[in-house]
Amino acid sequence: MSSPPPAVLLIGNLTHSNDDWNALSSKYTLLEFRKGTRAQFLENCRNGTYAAVRGCYRSNSSVAVTGPFDKELVDALPEAWKFVAHNGAGYDNVDVDACTARRIAVSSTPVAVDDATADTAIFLLLGALRQAHEPLVALREGRWKGRSRLGRDPRGKTLGILGMGGIGRAMAHRARSFGMDIIYHNRRRLDPALEKGAQYVPFDELLARSDVLSLNLALNAQTRHIVAAPELAKTKKGVVVVNTARGALIDEADLVAALESGQVSAVGLDVYENEPAIHPGLVGNDRAFLLPHLGTSTYETQRGMELLVLKNLETAIDEGKMLTLVNEQKGLEWAPKEPTLALSTSVSRTQACYSTEKDHGHIPTCDLDPVFVCIIQIYFSVADGYYFSDAILDICKKREIEAVFPGYGFLSENAEFARRVHETGMVFVGPDSEAIHKMGLKHVARDLATAAGIPVIEGSGLLRNADESLSLARDVGFPVMLKASGGGGGMGQQVCWTEDDVPAAFAHVESRSKELFDDSGVFLEKYYPASHHIEVQVFGNGSEVVHFGERECSIQRRRQKVIEECPSPYLVDKPEVRERLISSALTLAKTIKYISAGTVEFLVDDETGDFFFLEMNTRLQVEHGITELCYDVDLVTLMLRQAGYQFSGVCGIPADELLKLQVKSPNGVAIEARVCCENPADSFMPGSGHVQSVSWPNENARVDTWIQPGTFVSPYFDSLLAKVIVHCSTRDESITSMQQALSASKVGGLVTNLEFLDSIVRSAAFSCGRTLTTFLDTQYTFHPTGIQIIDPGAFTTVQQAKPRTRKGYGIPASGPMDDLSATIANLLVGNPVDTECLEITALGPEVRFYSTCAVAVAGSPFSIEVDGKPREMWTRIIIQPKKIFKIGASTTPGGRCYLAIKGGLPSVPEWLGSKSTTPSLALGGLQGRPLRPGDFLDVKHIEPSDIPETYQLPSNLIPPADVKSIYVMHGPHDSDDYITAAGRQTIYSSEWAVDYNCNRTGIRLLGPQIEWARAHGEEGGSHPSNVVDYPYPSPGGINWTGDSPVIFPQDAPGLGGFLCSSTVVSADMWKLGKLKPGDKVRLTPVSYESARELAKRKAKFVELVVSHISTGALDNDNPISLLVIEEEKPDTDAILARLESNSSGGPTLTIRQGGDRFIIVDICSQKIGLDTSATANNLSRAIQSFNKSGIFIHVNISSIMIEYEIENIGQSDILRAITGAFQQMGASEESRLPSRRFLLPIVFNHPSIRDVENRYMTMQRDKAVYVPDNVAYVQENNGLSSRSDVFEILRNTRFLVVTVGFMTGLPLLWPLGPLARLTSQKYNPTRLSTPPGTIGLGGGMFCIYPADQPGGYMMLAKSIPVWDMYALRPGFRTDKPWLCESFDTVEFYEVSLQEYTEIERQFEAGTYEIKVEETTFDIQAELVREHEASKLPAAIQFRSQQKAAEEQMRLREEQLLGEWQLHQEKNRPATASLDSDTKPGVKISSPQVGKVWKVHVKPGEVIEKGMAVVVLEAMKMEIPVIAGEAHDGLAVKEVLVDEGTLVSPGTLLILLEEPDR
Repeated sequence: MSSPPPAVLLIGNLTHSNDDWNALSSKYTLLEFRKGTRAQFLENCRNGTYAAVRGCYRSNSSVAVTGPFDKELVDALPEAWKFVAHNGAGYDNVDVDACTARRIAVSSTPVAVDDATADTAIFLLLGALRQAHEPLVALREGRWKGRSRLGRDPRGKTLGILGMGGIGRAMAHRARSFGMDIIYHNRRRLDPALEKGAQYVPFDELLARSDVLSLNLALNAQTRHIVAAPELAKTKKGVVVVNTARGALIDEADLVAALESGQVSAVGLDVYENEPAIHPGLVGNDRAFLLPHLGTSTYETQRGMELLVLKNLETAIDEGKMLTLVNEQKGLEWAPKEPTLALSTSVSRTQACYSTEKDHGHIPTCDLDPVFVCIIQIYFSVADGYYFSDAILDICKKREIEAVFPGYGFLSENAEFARRVHETGMVFVGPDSEAIHKMGLKHVARDLATAAGIPVIEGSGLLRNADESLSLARDVGFPVMLKASGGGGGMGQQVCWTEDDVPAAFAHVESRSKELFDDSGVFLEKYYPASHHIEVQVFGNGSEVVHFGERECSIQRRRQKVIEECPSPYLVDKPEVRERLISSALTLAKTIKYISAGTVEFLVDDETGDFFFLEMNTRLQVEHGITELCYDVDLVTLMLRQAGYQFSGVCGIPADELLKLQVKSPNGVAIEARVCCENPADSFMPGSGHVQSVSWPNENARVDTWIQPGTFVSPYFDSLLAKVIVHCSTRDESITSMQQALSASKVGGLVTNLEFLDSIVRSAAFSCGRTLTTFLDTQYTFHPTGIQIIDPGAFTTVQQAKPRTRKGYGIPASGPMDDLSATIANLLVGNPVDTECLEITALGPEVRFYSTCAVAVAGSPFSIEVDGKPREMWTRIIIQPKKIFKIGASTTPGGRCYLAIKGGLPSVPEWLGSKSTTPSLALGGLQGRPLRPGDFLDVKHIEPSDIPETYQLPSNLIPPADVKSIYVMHGPHDSDDYITAAGRQTIYSSEWAVDYNCNRTGIRLLGPQIEWARAHGEEGGSHPSNVVDYPYPSPGGINWTGDSPVIFPQDAPGLGGFLCSSTVVSADMWKLGKLKPGDKVRLTPVSYESARELAKRKAKFVELVVSHISTGALDNDNPISLLVIEEEKPDTDAILARLESNSSGGPTLTIRQGGDRFIIVDICSQKIGLDTSATANNLSRAIQSFNKSGIFIHVNISSIMIEYEIENIGQSDILRAITGAFQQMGASEESRLPSRRFLLPIVFNHPSIRDVENRYMTMQRDKAVYVPDNVAYVQENNGLSSRSDVFEILRNTRFLVVTVGFMTGLPLLWPLGPLARLTSQKYNPTRLSTPPGTIGLGGGMFCIYPADQPGGYMMLAKSIPVWDMYALRPGFRTDKPWLCESFDTVEFYEVSLQEYTEIERQFEAGTYEIKVEETTFDIQAELVREHEASKLPAAIQFRSQQKAAEEQMRLREEQLLGEWQLHQEKNRPATASLDSDTKPGVKISSPQVGKVWKVHVKPGEVIEKGMAVVVLEAMKMEIPVIAGEAHDGLAVKEVLVDEGTLVSPGTLLILLEEPDR
């Protein structure tokens, strides 16, 4: 079943292109809002009327209908809405920033208005110079010239253009004809080729030198009143001011004053600040030459603008690009990218060609020998098209390039480009420009073919209009095809089946021809639906031409080739037809003395065998590989050899040598399949995203590709990812080989056509060999297997109860938060328990199923529907193709459930062994994020005989939805040295409330303050919850970030500097997935033995579920009781043991438990530092020497943590291993360790750090010792004299990597030098964001943040990020996305901001070479240096002044923290009024705890069922409060809450009443 066509919306009116708009109905659903009110429009957005709209045509006059496209309106647009095609060169009534925040692309119409606006500007310029107002008025009043003044000539005057865009350049072009000199000012200087002699000057110089000042720039917040009194005072006395852009660019009152004073001698204005109102001082001044905004008021311009908007909308929906994207969005990550072109000089052998985009990732290189290839990046926007000749030629000149090889992109058939390459003295690797020109114009090519005696399809020459096309179509007979004369690659073609199709088709082909090929020519041909597309590969040297057989390319989608074969299966038994076909191709190529590789294409009638010339492609074809295999020729090498002869002055490859390459018949059969990033189930909609994994067949296939893991595939360019090619002796063998090759081909993370291709080559229609050009329409039907996300719900991710293969290094465990429900959901559909499923939070998705599937939903209660009919959770549901499956809102607000699908989600790639998503870090799953509308996920095909029966799980096997208590174990830090007995009593006897912002990274609990056993965190920080960084028992730890606890769920950090009082036992982790905002829960301590007993009971419970599903029997009356244990452990047993060193002064070990899966070993010494780090690593190696399986050791500067597999090893086993290892440790431990020395760039005072500091002050805490300047705080906290002292330490210090963890490979750094041992407190509360590459300081540890993530360390400077998810960048090691390891060293070298910006760009592009060398780290030698340096007077003095400064800052921080907390309490967001319940009327109440984020209704507004009246913020999600059936038709009487109000379940939000009739 094909999806419904995308919807597009017209806002406002069309005047000149209504037919063009209506013609789009052939492929889109057209919606219109030509008139109405803003309120009606917003309501349509909210009630689902526009839910399917992907983009809109917005007329400039529509502001009268909807008002401006401001933030309120943009925020109301449905999720699927991604494009706004605006009609107008100016777009100041569109809030581009709001659109950008929603990733909605906006286009305007600058190109269409250039000429008309420039004409108007010149008219105003001349009128103002000649003082034309008075004589024009006098003439009409019968006063002849009146009081006319003498004017001035333009010749010799200086025209100053402010804003040298398209209009400015068009005006400059016209002004030069009058002898004017041109100067200009832009935000940045133009390319010299665009300046055409104009001089770029600073703004003030522009004002001072201009005789005429013309404003030609867009209006925005920065340019409003860009010319006002101060600027006018700087102008030349008597300047003439012209404005055709926007009135508010000039302060109109100031302009009038300058006109009256004579500073401005005259003005020519078409626009006004408050139009249609005009300042009286302008209307009454005869030196003001005025027009009423006529700049674009011509028929041609207005129609051209409307057509450009339609083109923008069409290319946006069809191809994901906008031709004239607004400047503010160019270059953004998600906006149109800037491609990279590869130019090569001399190559003797090439195996593959690659193309890449700017910041695309690692650039692969070809395996060429000998070779010199120059890969050059050239940046331009989509509006510039696929090529940018001037930039390429300029770089070629600078780099002294000798040959340009354009591959098979559009430049390869650009005759002008080929000519210019030749004129510069380089060789164009391809045919000469004349051949390209002749064959590029299809009507000329037809004439040449006819003259050569080659049959052509009955058709026409160039057509002037649609009427002429219709007349000729009647003569030829329908169906016909209209073609762009300059077209190619299947673009610019449209079939007309009836007379009604012709007008719209002509307009479409003409516009596409002009847009894509800069040629508006259109011609017509008879269309043969039952035909073959067969092409002949030729190669010429200018005198001789040889052929390399034919290829059949009949299987096409929208005239784009899908599968190609060599030789043609149709011609196998028709040798005479084949011979005539090839002879015709050779004849045509010889008539134009063809050079290099080319392809002559023919249409062959299936019934008669008659063939007709179609076109000649004067380039290398995408499908050239199948010819190479069948004819044992390398066409690329042959093209380069031909170019080499041309470069040496010879015409080409010697004729005798070329003729020897001629082979009579092919060797075997080759087939090529084009793998594309597109969704066959959704009208082949192109996709985009990062390649997360990729695998190709290892043998018996050739794969030409440009992608690898990490490659970003843009939606703005060709969707081709790879060509899979096979070659065997027979066609049947090749088909089998292709089937095997496609089965082995996987591209993870992107939707592709691989299943579609595999289905074609397995079809009977393909096997028989009769493949027509209508194959996909008439001979074959594709039945996709998969699901498409219509609406993803609030927060839906892929999760898998399968551990990642890497532990530590800041890589979270991830997986389903409620693993018990996920397990049961998988069991219900017959999956293994660790099969991936969808985790759904708060509000579920709406999903379209394309194939029969068995599904089950388990977890917290949600509503479920199949095609609108309710279904039950905890059941096996069979969903048929074409059905819509919808999971509604959680009936216990904020709940989680799990959707399991039989066979899982095979297209979701594994990352480090798991398919789980960590959305907070963009790891794993599908693109590392929650699902979005349009996502397509493959599912396993189920044969009808394998469809299971439906099944309902009995209620006594359904785990409870509400959690009242969670079992925890004491430790690691609820021991007496950190928390008092009274503090523990508070923790374990209190009922804790779940905060509204709980999520997968942390579940914050609200409750009483506990009593700490100490007043200061010592080396860890100032708060008693601070400790020296250590490995967290995560997931499961109860972590205290100050005075409130956070439970660590599956995506929590792996190390940090806040203590954990206790740890959730492994068998009770599923309850974390049940917790919701507002829930009340107790933490119940149990012993290790009880924790293990609970695990056995949970396993038994799952066995009962398995048994009942398979047999229907249940031998336990109360199975839920298995999930409960009675024993409690009120007193702490956090510390398992303390071990004293055998040697004097040696370290002491404190062994702490972290639940039933972790044991933390603290290394207690006089001072944290290198010696404790060495001890930690020695202890780790000693434990590992016992070769115990099932353990992983996390190492930090003064601790280690052993994570162990509880199924195979017990707590006592780990204790024995630690004890034995500690006893064996001694001086014999290895002193010299393998290490790498990193030399990394560092930049100080980076603006991104200041931005985060300011944002923290605005959004989180504005009073603290560390704001507004982290560096200044660190300077003062350590008794340093200036900020530069901090920078000097960073410049001159060697840092030791003591561990890697927290999140995504963050390295903790210890300075190797006492004078560099700076200290600082940590952010309180932690900030929400940290720029990637930030160098931080917290406690006494430094770090480098690898990605944008929360953080608590002071931000001092920036280096490069130290994380690469796919480990492909230089410096990273295979399968290790983190850069650093323990005992590596890091040093920094300073770079300027400009240098850093370039380094940052190179790092993102994958080309930055990290400076690293292999070395060793000598622990003993470093310890000797450490002890000697620490005794120096300077070190002692530094520690003394540091201590005094720290104490002073600590006292200041206590004061500021108190002031801030008091301020917070006074300004806490209001809670809802308690007296609302007594008010009469129908009420809408809050379903859960949260903060009111948006109120979408106002008094008097009528409510409709399904309308989102209020949006709550909870769990870091937006949760809509939806009006129900009881609210339908009622009016809002009163809004009872303000935005920002904290609400609880049942809090009244909206009061309704019967509307006034």
